Amino acid sequence: MGNIKHIYEAGIDNMVVLISTSLDGKNYVMTSGTVAEVSHTPPLLLTSICPERYTHDIIRKSRVFAVNVLSKKQKMLAVNCGSKSGRDIDKFKEFHLKYRLGECKVPLINGCLANIECRVVAEYPHGDHTIFVGEMVDATVIGNRKYSSLLLSDMNTVGPRFLWEILRKIPGIFILKKIFITQKK
Repeated sequence: MGNIKHIYEAGIDNMVVLISTSLDGKNYVMTSGTVAEVSHTPPLLLTSICPERYTHDIIRKSRVFAVNVLSKKQKMLAVNCGSKSGRDIDKFKEFHLKYRLGECKVPLINGCLANIECRVVAEYPHGDHTIFVGEMVDATVIGNRKYSSLLLSDMNTVGPRFLWEILRKIPGIFILKKIFITQKK
């Protein structure tokens, strides 16, 4: 496997988004670095989620999700929503997330560059993830190209980069990094 996990340093990068969904009147949200356009006609997006993630089964049951595109200024929101599980806490209450319900009754998180509502039309288990393909039902775009989307490569720049380059080679360092990031907020 070698350096495959570090491809983002080569310029291959993904947006960091919040995937939100709802089931039985309860809202769920998770941080994701995997979202892509699949088709223009019909308008399709995909997101890839590990079955171990709580949101995975919620989307599988509800058949709806929203992609909430984050700006670089929302980095700590991505860290927070990615560091705790919806099994343990209500992230909307814990992190004071403001939202409105969309046409599909999924939470659309306020302050994001865009909110895209999707209905699941297909799912494909591949490797250690499930690819959910969603047909876009509605979208709200707040930002434009002058705003910078949060990228995966932006997520590892808490503290001096050279320090993380050295420390990431030490087993268990990501646990320490998570503690450091949480304490910094």
